[in-house]
This record gives sequence, C-alpha cells and structure tokens, in this order.
Amino acid sequence: MLNVLVMGKYDICACVLVMGELNVSFIETVILSVPDDRRTLEHIQPLWSALEDQVSQQRVYSLGISDLNAAQLGELFNWAMVGYHQIYD
Repeated sequence: MLNVLVMGKYDICACVLVMGELNVSFIETVILSVPDDRRTLEHIQPLWSALEDQVSQQRVYSLGISDLNAAQLGELFNWAMVGYHQIYD
C-alpha cells in the first residue's frame, strides 16, 4: 500500500505523481481516507472531484472511501458523478 498525503490545491492529482514514481500508466484502485474532523461533504468534494477526473481520464479504474458512516456515504453518493458498485461493511 502506498500512502499519499495531498495538501493544498487539487489541480495536480497525487495519482499522476504516484504513476510516475511507479512507472505505470494507471492505478487500479484509490481509497480515500480523511481525518475525523474532515469527514464532511464540503471537505471531501474537492478530493473526490479530483479523483473522478482521474477516472474519466482512465488513470484510475475505481474509487473507494473509508471510515464514513451511512449518512455521510449517502451524501457523497448523491453528489458524486462516479457511483458505487458494491459496499462492504
């Protein structure tokens, strides 16, 4: 597992940097984890939007997010362009 900390603006996605370091043309799965105090749609939206851009450019094949409760996950799902296929408890 490779952990990447993204800070500041999201115009240059960390995915592109990781792909260059690993010398690969895509990342199969990115799982987003945010600190407890940032688990609001307002804080997640810019990160998720940047990741959705990577999916649309076929740099990332699937997205996931961890540590959200059902209400938070529902908010993200209703807002997001890339939906889910399956959720695990």
